[in-house]
Amino acid sequence: MDILKQEIMRKKRQLEEANVLSADRKYFKRGELHEHAAETSPDKSATREELRSNKTSAKGSVEEDFPILPRKEVVRRLRERSEPALLFGESHEVAFRRLRELEILMPEENKGFRNDFQAAMERVDQTYLEELVKNQGASDGTKNCPHDVHIVPAGSEGDDILTLDEIIEKSKEMAKGNNDYDSGIVLSYLKFLLRRWGDDLNSRSMAEKMSVKGKMASATYSQTQSYLKSLFRQLRKRKLPEDLLDSVVEIVLCLLERDYLKANDAYLQMAIGNAPWPIGVTMVGIHARTGREKIFSKNVAHVLNDETQRKYIQGLKRLMTKCQQFYPTVPSKSVDYPRYVKGNPQLRVFLPNFWMKLVKPEDPMPKNIVTFIVSTEMTRFDVKNYLTKIYKVPVANVALHNHIGKTRLIEKGFVVKDDDYKVAYVTLPKNEWFEFPDLFPEDVDKEEMKPLEDMKQHQKEMTDKRNKRWDRKTIPDWFSC
Repeated sequence: MDILKQEIMRKKRQLEEANVLSADRKYFKRGELHEHAAETSPDKSATREELRSNKTSAKGSVEEDFPILPRKEVVRRLRERSEPALLFGESHEVAFRRLRELEILMPEENKGFRNDFQAAMERVDQTYLEELVKNQGASDGTKNCPHDVHIVPAGSEGDDILTLDEIIEKSKEMAKGNNDYDSGIVLSYLKFLLRRWGDDLNSRSMAEKMSVKGKMASATYSQTQSYLKSLFRQLRKRKLPEDLLDSVVEIVLCLLERDYLKANDAYLQMAIGNAPWPIGVTMVGIHARTGREKIFSKNVAHVLNDETQRKYIQGLKRLMTKCQQFYPTVPSKSVDYPRYVKGNPQLRVFLPNFWMKLVKPEDPMPKNIVTFIVSTEMTRFDVKNYLTKIYKVPVANVALHNHIGKTRLIEKGFVVKDDDYKVAYVTLPKNEWFEFPDLFPEDVDKEEMKPLEDMKQHQKEMTDKRNKRWDRKTIPDWFSC
């Protein structure tokens, strides 16, 4: 009750202060009370007027400071922000004003949704357009191709210009504790591989450069260039961390020896690591834990450190892949067999599912005719190439005959069919002949062969006995019809 009385007294004092009741009036309008309150507190109305004036002046300043962009540019920017290009009844000036308000309120809203490879593709297209405009009036044949990638010239950044032979010769003094010397050789070799990659891309035909695959290859090269800038800068200033430098030196030495399998292992060791805590956690409490001495920085996954390091480690892996393509080695030292590229030496060996089996003919045949059972997929040309290319056997003619597998009845009345096969009769030249070897000569001592013959005879008797009563196994021998 006391709270209610206090509220009533407060309302009465408010009416007395507002002076909305006169001596001859017993009522008042609520609007009169609001007008009195607005007169006593003019700050709110002033604030509203100031906001309106500021908004109008901001619009005017936007229009004055920024010239109106062309219609195509306005449409492009609006569509990048997923906004309608033109509203109903909207003019070009109003659309431009709407774009400016969006750019002020939400600057670069969708920038985080674009990856760097897409940006590299856009740079390739933009470079192509700029080169077309630049070379539009040129008529001589000395102009650069608009689809060529940009190659940093050797020695442009103050580095030593070394050939591959010189790098191989100087690499013999690497990994001996001189980090500055190692950094210089690593920098020269990585730049050499990058220039070699760029030259290979620029030597492509115009049709290949203009294709989607060619543009993606150029964009990958441009992306790798931007990824490796940080690594090159640290190598040039001799500020690459020691643990990373040791891993990179090991990779470079394996690449120079063309042992790409060990280089890949060293790369995985650097990128992923084999520490118990791969993300670099070395303290898990105030007490020493078991195996803590195994946790040190060299075994930490460097790819997880930061985004810049992840990028140049990825760029280094691309250079390793290209090095294997440019300088192939034996398959036992390769990470994987390279894809077929026209003009490059190939390490892949194509072995089809063909087979041949030498058999002794049942009927007497001339000495220059050899009998084989071959795969049903082989033709006479395959048989001839198989013997000529692999075994260096001269072949005059090949005749093939298809044979259907035998069908026979087995135990319990099941019918089975053997696989079909193909017989090849290979004719050798006149001066060539082949005699099937005698695997079991007759001059063998009969006493030595007697146990074998007895075993064969016993096995035959048991088989005949089993086959004779195969349908009456459960009936005793003494029972007969």
